[in-house]
Amino acid sequence: MSNNYYFVRTPLQYLNAFEARNNDKFKSGAHHLIVLSDFHRSISQIESIIENDFWSSIDFPWKEFNTKKNNPIFNAINILKRKRKLDKIISYIKPFDLIFWGNLNANWFFYLYQKTNSNICILDDGFVSINTILNTDLKVLKSKLLSSKLGKIERFILKLNYNINWERIMFFTNFDLKTSTKNIEQHNYEFLSKQFKINTIENKVYFIGQPLIFQKMMKKEVYVSLVDSIIRHYQSKDFNCFYIPHRSTTLDYIPNHWSTKTFNKPIECILFDESIEKPLVFASFYSSALYNIAMMDKNSVFKYDYWQFDESDLINFNFKTISDVYKFVQSQNKDNVNVRHKSVVNA
Repeated sequence: MSNNYYFVRTPLQYLNAFEARNNDKFKSGAHHLIVLSDFHRSISQIESIIENDFWSSIDFPWKEFNTKKNNPIFNAINILKRKRKLDKIISYIKPFDLIFWGNLNANWFFYLYQKTNSNICILDDGFVSINTILNTDLKVLKSKLLSSKLGKIERFILKLNYNINWERIMFFTNFDLKTSTKNIEQHNYEFLSKQFKINTIENKVYFIGQPLIFQKMMKKEVYVSLVDSIIRHYQSKDFNCFYIPHRSTTLDYIPNHWSTKTFNKPIECILFDESIEKPLVFASFYSSALYNIAMMDKNSVFKYDYWQFDESDLINFNFKTISDVYKFVQSQNKDNVNVRHKSVVNA
């Protein structure tokens, strides 16, 4: 019997692994879930939504490790510990087994690729997948992975090269992308959309926060100002607006006058919970969660607002990557999906 191994790091990767697990193309064989995370918020959210009966085995091999520190010796020891745990799992994988992995943008992916002969299916990991699938440049990717001290340590310890035979790689994605150089298995959240449960829909807006400050893509004062103006815009339309913080951010940047909501589960999963009241509008900047919720909303129950900002609002990030996302969203031509520029709030 063949085995399917699902390596995930984030709640979204778990949701996509769950969708793949129930896809007719991959249903046969045993299904082993491996959560490669030591970030407690990610682990907590994943644990809150795991369907134990769907998995042949579940493992959290890196759960015990401390998060990375600015100490090369500590990080090197941590990498060796992670490697030892991962090697044990890899030793069970046969060439005819199938591996599912979160995304290409990690040195650990290249380690797994080098250590196995199995085909690997890359789970859709949000909007980054659009650029990854269409424009993967291994030289650029290698440069990004080695741009930090930790990346250099990982490469040295794991003895990495960065070559890929694309015939071994498939992308499991909900994005409708045309490419002749990559193997794509497109899905439309056929299974997860069936879990959709509608209860009372309130005259509310949920603004899905993004870790743009945490990732040093935007200055704190710029991000707060943008969100603040959008919240006031909805309030002027008699909506109650709630800010949903991203799991990876702290709350110290949130002004006291913002109303917030937090969930111990991915924002997508509130669709499956009858006890949670749903808003009329979901909004964000270019959050993939917004797109995923719309994909699961087969009956167009909610409205979805994407808010555009300008290139001058960003620091240390390629604006084209973001503008391509907005173009992709607009190309879907859905009546309940709107792309609005920040200037609308001052109109």
